[in-house]
Amino acid sequence: NNNNNNKKQRFRPKSRQSSSSVRSFKDIYVLNEAINKLAEQAGDSRQPVIKRAAAAEALWKEFSLEDQQSDNNNNNINNEPTIHADSVSFNTVLKAWGKAAQVLSEHHNDRNHEHLLDANIPIYTSRECAQHALDLLNEREELLSNDENVAASNLVPPLDINAYNTVMDAWAKTMSGAMNRNHNHNHNSNNNHDEPIHEPAIAQVEAILLRVQKSSNVEADVRSYNALVDAHAHSQSPDKLDTLDRIVQHMRSTPHLNPTSRTLNSLLHAYSLHMKDVSNPNHRSGGPMHYKKKEELARRAQRHFKQLQKQYQESSNIECLPDAITYTTMMDVWSRVGSVQATHEAEALLKELKEQADSTTTTSSGTNQRPNAYSYTVLMSSWSRCAVRDESAPRRVEELLEEMIQDPTITLGSRPFTAALLCYSKSPTLTGKAVKALNTLKRIKELAKQQSSDQLKPNLQCYHAALECCAKTNDADLRQHTVALKIAFAILQSMKLDGIEPTNVTYSKLFKAVEVLLPAGAERNKVAVAAWQQAKQAAVADVVVVKAFQKAADVQVVLAQMPELADRNGYVDYSSIPLSWRKNVVGR
Repeated sequence: NNNNNNKKQRFRPKSRQSSSSVRSFKDIYVLNEAINKLAEQAGDSRQPVIKRAAAAEALWKEFSLEDQQSDNNNNNINNEPTIHADSVSFNTVLKAWGKAAQVLSEHHNDRNHEHLLDANIPIYTSRECAQHALDLLNEREELLSNDENVAASNLVPPLDINAYNTVMDAWAKTMSGAMNRNHNHNHNSNNNHDEPIHEPAIAQVEAILLRVQKSSNVEADVRSYNALVDAHAHSQSPDKLDTLDRIVQHMRSTPHLNPTSRTLNSLLHAYSLHMKDVSNPNHRSGGPMHYKKKEELARRAQRHFKQLQKQYQESSNIECLPDAITYTTMMDVWSRVGSVQATHEAEALLKELKEQADSTTTTSSGTNQRPNAYSYTVLMSSWSRCAVRDESAPRRVEELLEEMIQDPTITLGSRPFTAALLCYSKSPTLTGKAVKALNTLKRIKELAKQQSSDQLKPNLQCYHAALECCAKTNDADLRQHTVALKIAFAILQSMKLDGIEPTNVTYSKLFKAVEVLLPAGAERNKVAVAAWQQAKQAAVADVVVVKAFQKAADVQVVLAQMPELADRNGYVDYSSIPLSWRKNVVGR
């Protein structure tokens, strides 16, 4: 990054102090609250996060003694504030840039993320936010170490471990978004799978931690190592779990670095991400991992979980008590094994979490102990993954869904319902799938209306799962196939009425329903052409939709609808699909 290496180009916000006035605050606590408010806004994806982080830095500089010393030399002594920024002020500015880094990392690939940036501030990526925080830390450290007079006069508040931890956190947060994951996947796409993966964020976190370890002024703490765990958790290195195990083992062997539930949450998240990666048919190892090997990984993760439980029992340290995130993430690890036995392991964890939530000792602690909507979503997803092997899966998912709905402490969203619909669609024995999907959609809408919740309304993924139920109708009574097809088109209409634009995936699922639910012939051709015309009019008729149309209708019918794509032998040239047919396809 040339901007990072060129100090002349680096962004330096100006203090809002002027010769005419200086804003006043009652005391340092009020000042720090004002800086912290801006820092929190820098972590809100609805805000212009770069502008908010820069405003936090400008406010800090306005009350920073070293800046005021420079102003005093320019005859602005009468404007000196009565309070001065302290270490908390500085650390909060670093936090602001860290929060902005996380937002940019998570939303980098969003179509509309320009509102997060500011045309007047040359910081555009999560890494640039983290680098800016590091530059501030380096400048402060250099000033304190090179100027004995400054250090002795307390003009510059000393650096504490929180400053270093906050910058390490900022770098770790750059690893959490799609930008870095896509970059690393591209890097892994070459033929040499053993080639080391260059991940600058991890290198930066390790370098800062090494500085701390060598320093005589600060000492690394649990938060320092949590940042290291966070960074490695999102690594694409094939050895990341071994690396993380070594880090956590070092923490366990160091008395003041005992892992907390916060540490374990990140570690288990790494296991969950790895399980997801190795389940991918296109995984770099040559294909998905066998479920037995995934089960071994899950038991390895569970040993970490059990060790934390033992640590809490021995120490009664509330920070070591596994919380809802810990339980849910461990459930997610088991969920990704994909076996019935693994699903029962996840069931046992939910039961244990509920019992812990009901105990008087933990509910009085104020920690996050109750199962949430994601806990139920994870367990329903686990049942979905083994639904082809256990005919009780749909029934159990219905029970979980109802249990979740009846719990007044749970904030509902559409994701659990989507997980339930996917389970219904995958069951080889469940009948009446389309009707069940329709009733589920009606239930979601009723609940959303009762609770005035936009978050609970069916989203695109929920509608797609409902269409999947229609396409996988397996009733022996062919009249149910006709019902399922009518429901599929009703679902499409409902999407549009809800303001959700159907995509190329929507129409490919609709074509699948037409292909499966109607016998070949004139009626199926007619229905398929009607769906094709809608897809074409919506400008989402890309190669995915064209191929789905080809499977749903006779060759002559398809060619008649797209003569401009057919060669003299009757083959369709997918590369010639007009832009006007597919211009609304996301990521085309």
